[in-house]
Amino acid sequence: MTSFDPNLGKGPHPWRSFAIRAGVFLTFCFGIAYYFSTNPQLLTGEDVFLTVTSERRIAMPAEGEFPYRVTIEMRNPSSEAIELMVRDSCKIFRWVLLSAEGSFIQSKAAGDDCPAPPLAASLAPGAEVKEDFTILLDRRRVAPGPYELRVEYWGRETSQTFTITEPE
Repeated sequence: MTSFDPNLGKGPHPWRSFAIRAGVFLTFCFGIAYYFSTNPQLLTGEDVFLTVTSERRIAMPAEGEFPYRVTIEMRNPSSEAIELMVRDSCKIFRWVLLSAEGSFIQSKAAGDDCPAPPLAASLAPGAEVKEDFTILLDRRRVAPGPYELRVEYWGRETSQTFTITEPE
């Protein structure tokens, strides 16, 4: 005996219901993804993104100091302005060079000619600041091998690894 469903063919098709549910679900997922892409500080806990870029390999000269150029990039991904503050102008950009094992090698020399008042700046929503610095590395303190450069810029920290090679 066969059963007969009197409502068969009278309601919405099952694939139509599935398509509507899938559409609502995908819209919800894309909405969440868009929200976090426009507010990444909610995921990272950081209000700005700070990156340092430089050469990954530099050749050490036979003697004296040698320059290591780095570019610092700070970006405000949020929809609100970020207030930046440091105690004095010498604290805007600071760096420390560490060996691969984490031992101290060299750092920015402390300056006595820094103005005492605190400095403040504002980074607008979506704004980006890019600045180039030259770090003078002392040949007597480094040897060929891997190093980590830790950088602080406007109170935010990041790091970069690089390798010093034998003199050419």
